Amino acid sequence: MNKNKKRSVLIVDDEQPNVRILTKILDTGAYDVAVCNSGKECMAYLQDHQPDLILMDVMLGDELGTNLLIQIKKIKKLENTIIILISGIKITSDDFIFGFEIGADDYIRRPFKGDELLARIEAIFRLKNAMGKNRPEAFNELKHSNTAYTAEIFEQIGLKKGHLKTFQQLVEQYSE
Repeated sequence: MNKNKKRSVLIVDDEQPNVRILTKILDTGAYDVAVCNSGKECMAYLQDHQPDLILMDVMLGDELGTNLLIQIKKIKKLENTIIILISGIKITSDDFIFGFEIGADDYIRRPFKGDELLARIEAIFRLKNAMGKNRPEAFNELKHSNTAYTAEIFEQIGLKKGHLKTFQQLVEQYSE
């Protein structure tokens, strides 16, 4: 990537204090920031835009960020867009595992430090650049092995039936 070109970032959050914090953190000169305050607004925005990164709250007013993530991952032109989930509520190991299994590139717990968020973002961009155009194939291979491993762990710990059913449906959907 050209070092002079700003990366485009979409913040998807319905809480204005969170939007202000994220916008202030990203005010480094390296990012062009856009904001959507709902899932519906986000999907409308993505019809005409292809951000490099989406920072998405898990608990949106009109839908779960995880549901939105699944919708976004189905859009071919956005397959290389980095998506980071952020939450101060959905922060259990199961929440993190679910987020990663459905395609999140990272999952960050609130509260967080601004410099840590920026470091994570830059680390993901470095990884993406290092993998180049082979990123989808490499991630599919990694996702397949992680999915099988996670399914095995879920079975061993006897996850709640509702979670297991949802997980099995996602495994079938993303294993094709």
